Amino acid sequence: MTWPARAAALMAAELSASCRDATGQQITVEPAAMQKVLEKHVRAHLDELAEVRPDFR
Repeated sequence: MTWPARAAALMAAELSASCRDATGQQITVEPAAMQKVLEKHVRAHLDELAEVRPDFR
């Protein structure tokens, strides 16, 4: 699974969990909430990429 697909699923789960009492209703996500969740996942991905993994074969 590529990063955007993985992150999109996790972000959707986080955002929908914050609106759990709106069952059966349309949910509007505020831009600030979306930016906060997106930033969290982008930073985590960048941290993963920054890890040094030497491969001495």
